Amino acid sequence: MKKYIRLYNITLKLSVISTAICSGILAVLLNDIIESYQLKGTQEGLMSSMISIGALTALITSILLQGYFRKPRWIVFSGLTAAIALILKGIPMPYFMFLIMCLIMGFGNGSVDSYQSSFLADLNKEDTPRHMGAMHGIFGIGGVLTPFIFSKMLKYFYWRTVYIIAGIICLVFILQFAVISGYLEKRLSLVSKAEPKFSVRNFKELFFNRHFVMLLLCIFFSAAAQSGVTVWTIRYVSTYLKSSALSGICLSVYWIASTVSRFFSRLIPWKPCKIIAVGAFASAFAWAIALVVNVPVSIFIACIIVGLASGSGIPLSLSEGTSMYGGQTGFATSMLMFFKTVGQILSPIIIAYISYQCQMRVGMLATSVFFAINGLFAVLFLYGFKKQSNS
Repeated sequence: MKKYIRLYNITLKLSVISTAICSGILAVLLNDIIESYQLKGTQEGLMSSMISIGALTALITSILLQGYFRKPRWIVFSGLTAAIALILKGIPMPYFMFLIMCLIMGFGNGSVDSYQSSFLADLNKEDTPRHMGAMHGIFGIGGVLTPFIFSKMLKYFYWRTVYIIAGIICLVFILQFAVISGYLEKRLSLVSKAEPKFSVRNFKELFFNRHFVMLLLCIFFSAAAQSGVTVWTIRYVSTYLKSSALSGICLSVYWIASTVSRFFSRLIPWKPCKIIAVGAFASAFAWAIALVVNVPVSIFIACIIVGLASGSGIPLSLSEGTSMYGGQTGFATSMLMFFKTVGQILSPIIIAYISYQCQMRVGMLATSVFFAINGLFAVLFLYGFKKQSNS
């Protein structure tokens, strides 16, 4: 039994590399795509937003179909959808068709991202925070390698070819999970179990819980802030600060720092939301100072600080949510991922709009605001629990 769970943990965590590539590839290729399609203003933020809208649609679908499908099979289906859409984005097409591919890829990647976290919680009910940190740490490793590897590929291949290569790599990581999952399905009883089907009662239980609502808002602003860093840093440093050499490195060190944060945050003797709050406020300050100084090196240093301080924010929020609703990890995770995705949808549009109306430097400051509000809701979440325990 234990060896099967261990094997499932390994193959599941490896599949997360595919999710990381799908999540980070756009930031690497963004400049080339904008130049190829000659995009301006808010058009530049539509690709990221369409990916997030696809993910949002997937999460709504996941909530409504809860209990109808086994989680491993849904992970395989969603992962294959994302990988194939990534490959298709490498085929020449009009911009509106490219946006549709972004939507489809977002649907697949958003769904697989949610179910990976949910299924991991099912496999490791007694030690969810440690495994959640490890899985998102592996996601961080994928995030580190994505800008490093694919930015190097851009020197030798056209950006559409890079999309095809990335899609094939994602396909390999999903197929390895599909094969091992098929082998383990008959040998592990918990895999065949489905959660209770979605009901209005489940929905009301979550949204009438003030603590869970605070957690939803916390992950919303955490995702919005993270999106501000991961989507726009390369473009800001390369285009606005005129440092192409340092732009890809900034995002790489951010993911390295985030990975370290996710692996080691469990060693900090604080409650998860206290770690989130302190990290968010520190990130808001560091990012604002970097933009005041406004040189490539300041953004580079800020990426390290922000990654270390707030990189564990999303996995810690997911861990808190699954611990609050242990019997319905799929529903709780889907709701948290839903709010996370809404944050990812709005953030690029807000930053692109502010950048277009004012200047890009002002738009990038929105990320600091998102971090500060994230910290505020984490404090409110903590205050609510203290008040409840004292009453």
